[in-house]
Amino acid sequence: MITKYLTMQTQRLEEIGQRKQTQQQKEKLEQERLQNLQELRKSMPVEDGQTAAYHQQRMVMMSHLTDMIDDQKQKIEIAQTDHLMEQQALLSQYRKVKSFELLQNKERAEQDRKERRDEQRETDDWVSRAHRK
Repeated sequence: MITKYLTMQTQRLEEIGQRKQTQQQKEKLEQERLQNLQELRKSMPVEDGQTAAYHQQRMVMMSHLTDMIDDQKQKIEIAQTDHLMEQQALLSQYRKVKSFELLQNKERAEQDRKERRDEQRETDDWVSRAHRK
């Protein structure tokens, strides 16, 4: 019974581990996107001597980039929160699996002790019978 449940819990641990890894990759991807947006904003040239329309369009583009960067920062926060939640779920599941492993080992050890006692009783009975004859 415990073996079957332990197997199920171990499978669940692996699934959570995979989800955590996916969340970690997503967080990394969102960080890279933020970095790309920030680099793009820094690389926008400021050219003196251009027309007012150029400067106005540049200001609009910078404003859009700033909004995109702010949105990206929110996405990163969400990805980090999701990653932390998966990390906590993984740790919780790991504790469950380890608890069941310990319980299973304890039951095995108890079964082994019982078998040794039974064998010893049989041996004692056999020796006792042999001496009576």
